[in-house]
Amino acid sequence: MLISADELDISRIKVIIWDLDNTFWDGTISEGEVKSVVRHIELIRSLSEHGIVNSICSKNDYNVCRDMLVKMGVWDYFVFPSIDWTPKTGRVVQIISDMNLRAANALFLDDEPANLQRVLGTDSMIMCGTIQELADPLINQMSRMKKDASLSRLKQYHELEQRMEARTHFSSDEDFLKNAGIMVHLEYQTHEKAERIYELINRTNQLNYTKKRLDKNEVDILLNDPEKKCAYISCKDNYCDYGIVGFLALNKKENKLEHYLFSCRTIGMGIEQFIYAYLGFPLLTVMGDVVTSLNDTDCPDWINVVEDLDNKTCPVMSSDRILVKGPCDVSQIIPFFTDENMFETEFAYISQEKKGMYVESFNHSSQIIASLRLSENEKRKMIETVPFIDTEYYQTSIFKVKYDYIIFSLLSDYSLGLYRNKSKPEIIVPFAQFTRDCTKEENWNYAVSVFMQDGKTNLELEKQYISFKNNFEFIGQISDELMLENLQTIRDNIDNHTMLIFLNGAEIPFIRECKPGYENREYVHAHFNRILEDFASRNHNCHIINVNDYFADGEDPYLDTINHYKKVIYYRIALGIQKYINENSNNKMILIRDKEVQNSSKKSFVRRIAARAYHMIKRHPVNSKTI
Repeated sequence: MLISADELDISRIKVIIWDLDNTFWDGTISEGEVKSVVRHIELIRSLSEHGIVNSICSKNDYNVCRDMLVKMGVWDYFVFPSIDWTPKTGRVVQIISDMNLRAANALFLDDEPANLQRVLGTDSMIMCGTIQELADPLINQMSRMKKDASLSRLKQYHELEQRMEARTHFSSDEDFLKNAGIMVHLEYQTHEKAERIYELINRTNQLNYTKKRLDKNEVDILLNDPEKKCAYISCKDNYCDYGIVGFLALNKKENKLEHYLFSCRTIGMGIEQFIYAYLGFPLLTVMGDVVTSLNDTDCPDWINVVEDLDNKTCPVMSSDRILVKGPCDVSQIIPFFTDENMFETEFAYISQEKKGMYVESFNHSSQIIASLRLSENEKRKMIETVPFIDTEYYQTSIFKVKYDYIIFSLLSDYSLGLYRNKSKPEIIVPFAQFTRDCTKEENWNYAVSVFMQDGKTNLELEKQYISFKNNFEFIGQISDELMLENLQTIRDNIDNHTMLIFLNGAEIPFIRECKPGYENREYVHAHFNRILEDFASRNHNCHIINVNDYFADGEDPYLDTINHYKKVIYYRIALGIQKYINENSNNKMILIRDKEVQNSSKKSFVRRIAARAYHMIKRHPVNSKTI
């Protein structure tokens, strides 16, 4: 939104993105000398001291601008600088995405009204204006803010720019974890991180054992309750800094965990079991499904509690623009790269609008097509009438941004059921597992428990599902024809030069007891994998990362289902992605401490895995699909 001096609220701002010419300095540097504006230099330093981070989006020569900012003594006060001759619109959005921030928390400053309008055209939530109008209110309102004298927030974002060094491989998940050097820190002084705690409580699901959603006021009350022992958990290992990954609230009188939750990025590390043991196995009532179950006996010996987590840095990575799209467990691939912020991500999420609802179908190909084809009126009606659809559901950048690579997991297509609108058959929505028909009342309790909405009474939810039943019919799993049609539409509507990298499904049987509905799922995966291979062979710029290539012979690669892998498997998949992109791009991706890949040697870790597991999983021939 275009913002005036009267409308500015500095408490909403987490990053200010500066233009340079005639904004940060007077003049145009490509045309000759520019004049520094002392007031702006002081403002940059003061903003940083108050926890507001600064970035750059300028059409200019990078080296020339960097040298000038170094001369002015402020280069190190900027993070994620974007200085080149390409249009600013996409770059502003990318800076915000790279910093893991919301558009509504970013202020873009530029002297050209046309640039401000173009940025607003990409995301109307970005605050836009001129420094000439907004400098005074920024300075005045900053005086009321708490100081960050150590520049901890600035340092945090510098860490995001540079991650750790490469790593050597491990042949088993246990070896991997034992050599990872996993360290956790429990911090009981929680108030300064209330915002992050609020986010964790409301956006985690797969490792959220209590699933109690709170608003910001309720979080503050919880953190101030003397009867509760609250702590947030930070994690770091030899490979990367995961930041704040968990939160707990223990009722001291009852010795019962009222909140116990962890980020998806810790799946497979054993942190949730370790902390549970570290706390002495307190009482815990688990709500809904979780990826890993807890027990009252085990304590993983590869994790250590430390008083402090040292800061480390790593090399800057690829400048390619990469979107990773799929179920939230795919997020486990990203921390293995030295600069995980080069990825833009779209994962399953917890709705903030329909509080507590888990939106699993966000990355099904039918949903992606709907975001492209439905009119704004149709989308609005779906949001208002379908219980598991919210405003964010249709907000994908896959067709809006020119990516170099799109990494797309098809597990949602392989797993979810489809529902057709009775009055408009062209409208199809995915929801829940294809083995359950959620238009049937007998499955409503399942739908509500897995895809919960806090604040809704049973009667309200029942009314929503009755409406859903009246307006939609269950058509089951996606057909071969529809999946091919959807993939073709996606391929045809993204940039012609974008490489579409697919992650397929595992075909090795899940040998332990399956969750209901997951029986013989390897046959379903095998069938769709063949469909995907046929599609990729007939289309340009399509490549498949076959996850089955990363399962060693005789190894159990799974956690709780065939769709959730152990940590070492995600590492191997990350290596496969790195290998492919490094062979097809001038911008090298770097995995942590993998010297062979970092030095572009001929033998990569993936080849060594392939050689050791020379007879990979045999594919299951499927002549016809049986549901």
